[in-house]
Amino acid sequence: MIRVLGAVMVLLGATWIGIRKTLCYLSQISQLKALSTSMEMLQCELNYTMYSVPKILDLISERSKAPWDQYFSQLSGEIGKGTPRELAARRSLEACPKLNLPGDALLALLEFSTALGSYDLDGENRICKLSSLRVSQSLERLEREKGPLVKSYIALGASTGIALIILML
Repeated sequence: MIRVLGAVMVLLGATWIGIRKTLCYLSQISQLKALSTSMEMLQCELNYTMYSVPKILDLISERSKAPWDQYFSQLSGEIGKGTPRELAARRSLEACPKLNLPGDALLALLEFSTALGSYDLDGENRICKLSSLRVSQSLERLEREKGPLVKSYIALGASTGIALIILML
């Protein structure tokens, strides 16, 4: 009886690992969608208001979904204190442990955050469009890979659990 219970626990635990990996992957997709929306709002604010960059970031943080609200709020505070843009972007990322981005999107976000307020309006628009394009490409790649990877993670977790059960028994 204890062996059967142990086998069921091992199977559930291994399957849960696959499910957690799947949830992490789906979280990346939803965060990239929210980031893309926030970047579009930020570009509109840059083009149509005469506010400073910290003020615009505060406005965007109020309208963004979690965890982007915390990121933009932190970035606004860091820039407002006079922290160099690159350091401010890195500190803001460190302050948001719930952010879960793939590497290419993370680099695009850092480049975007570093460039804010550093160029004239045309330069800002070019940087915004380029960064939005990179985030969109990352999102498209994740969406394309979603089907096979999600199934694979769950199947791999369950298969590992079954293999461990066979070894145990």
